[in-house]
Amino acid sequence: MNQRLQAESLLRVFVRGQLASFYWGQFASSLIDLGLSSDESVDVRVETNASSTRLWLTPKRGSERYVAIVHFNGSKLVCVQ
Repeated sequence: MNQRLQAESLLRVFVRGQLASFYWGQFASSLIDLGLSSDESVDVRVETNASSTRLWLTPKRGSERYVAIVHFNGSKLVCVQ
């Protein structure tokens, strides 16, 4: 349960950070660029291109995986967790 809460918190902060980053010109390409970090219990992958960014979280324990996506569809930003 604690693992899920930590993942959800990181996803929310990632989305907010990417919204701000996009406002200033482009999506950030890493957690470090957003001033974020994760603990050692989670494998983190950030995928970014000109119109979207994704954060993939894979905990080293358990079977759940987490993802947050921010996508610019040409007229507005769409966020999914």
